[in-house]
Parts: sequence; C-alpha cells; structure tokens
Amino acid sequence: MAGAHLCAPWTPEQVEALNRWQRCEYVHEFTCPHPHGPLTHGRTLVATKDGWICPTCDYTQNWAHLFMLFEPPNPFG
Repeated sequence: MAGAHLCAPWTPEQVEALNRWQRCEYVHEFTCPHPHGPLTHGRTLVATKDGWICPTCDYTQNWAHLFMLFEPPNPFG
C-alpha cells in the first residue's frame, strides 16, 4: 500500500479521515508550497470533497496517500 494514492473527489467519510490526519500532532501535514509570510499556520491544507485546499490562497491538490483513510497509529501505545 505504500506509495498508493487516492484522487478526489472524496466521500464525506474520506474527507473526515483525511482531515483527522491533518490534525494529528505527530505526523507532518500536507501544506501549501507557496510562501505565506509569518502565517505558517495558514499553510495547512484542508480536505474537501473536491480535494485539498489552502485556507490562505488558491492552491489545490487532488491526491492523498491511501493509508490516510485509516486511523492514524498511536505512537505512544
């Protein structure tokens, strides 16, 4: 499964799972490649049914890793 991708459009359940990974504090999230000055928190992409969007600019991305449909592992136990 490593390297496998899931392309948008995504179901509501998939959007929820992808955003759960984005909020996971021990995994690096997908981010916008464009500079946003000191607003580094505004670079984290948000999953929508049509793909990832940047909340700060018009950047979009239409794929995610397939493993992101599953619950993030707990590194502490």
